[in-house]
Amino acid sequence: MIFEEAFDILCSELGDEFNWEFIKFTDKYFRNQAKKEITEGHSLYEVTLYSVARCTSNDDVLFITSDKHSGNL
Repeated sequence: MIFEEAFDILCSELGDEFNWEFIKFTDKYFRNQAKKEITEGHSLYEVTLYSVARCTSNDDVLFITSDKHSGNL
């Protein structure tokens, strides 16, 4: 199952209670914010993050990383 399929299932099962939305791949706002907040010593420091979804009721953001970093986290 790919991410989009899982997202669609959650939308259909939870309806209005599912308050997440996709972030355009070209939107770098959340990625840049995370870069500012992740400091040296953090396991995600200098890891390339891609924001894919955000919660509309708070400031939660879902990020993915490239496969080459997944073993380091």
